[in-house]
Amino acid sequence: MAKRESERPLIGITADVEELPPAKDGSQRLRYRVAAAYAQRVAECGGTPVILPPIVEAIEATLNRLDGVLLTGGGDIIMEPLGGKTHPAAEVVHRARQEYELALFGALTKRPEMPVLAICLGMQYMTIHAGGELCQHLPDVLKSAEIHRNQVHEVIPCRVKWGSRKPRWAERLERGNSASNHHQGMLSAGSLAVVAKASDGTIEAVADVARRYYLGVQWHPERTVERGLGIDLIRSFVDECRVAGGV
Repeated sequence: MAKRESERPLIGITADVEELPPAKDGSQRLRYRVAAAYAQRVAECGGTPVILPPIVEAIEATLNRLDGVLLTGGGDIIMEPLGGKTHPAAEVVHRARQEYELALFGALTKRPEMPVLAICLGMQYMTIHAGGELCQHLPDVLKSAEIHRNQVHEVIPCRVKWGSRKPRWAERLERGNSASNHHQGMLSAGSLAVVAKASDGTIEAVADVARRYYLGVQWHPERTVERGLGIDLIRSFVDECRVAGGV
C-alpha cells in the first residue's frame, strides 16, 4: 500500500449486526454497530479506525485498502453451520456477522503479512477457523467460570517456541489482570499456539507464531486498565500495522 501523508495506518474494525423492527412495507432493517472503545483506543495509539460492515462480497476490495484488521467481541457462535448444536444458554450473533467473519478469516489466510488482532468473540472465530474446539458454556465444565463473566482476572503467558523472530505482540504480553466478559471459551487451539491461559486453565490467547502479527485474546484490551494487557497491546498492533502498510 502506498505511503499516505497522514502516516496513520488504516485499521478495519468489525461490526455487530442488530435486527430492527421491520419497515412499514415489511422489509428487513439491520443496523451495524460497534462499541466506541475499540475505535477510540486504535485512534489513541496512532491508527485511523474504519468500521467494517459485514458484507462478504466487499471483503477483498476492503482488505486491499487496509493495513490491519481488528475483530471485536460480541454474542455467541451459531453452531449449526459448523456441524454442531447451539447451547440453550447461548445468545447468538446475527448470522450475517458470523458468515462475514469466517469468510474474513478465509481471506486473511491469503494475506499472511497483514496484522490481525482478534478480541473475545473474534478470537473464538479465529480459533475455530484454525480447527479449534469451542466450549459453549464454561459453567458446564468449570466451577470457576464466573471469574470470566464481566470480571477482572489474571492472565498468565505460556512458554512458546518462537520461529525465526519473536513477534512484536509477545513483548507486550505479560502476566497481569484483564477485563473479561464471556461464558464461552476454547477447549483447544487447532493449528494455533496457546500463548496465555487463566489461572483455571482457560485459554486466554492464541497466535500463529509464524506470522508477523496474528493474535487472538479472550479478554478485552480496549477496556483493560493494566497497560501491558490493555493499551500497550493495542499499540503494538497499531505499530505493526504501520510497518506492514509502509506508512
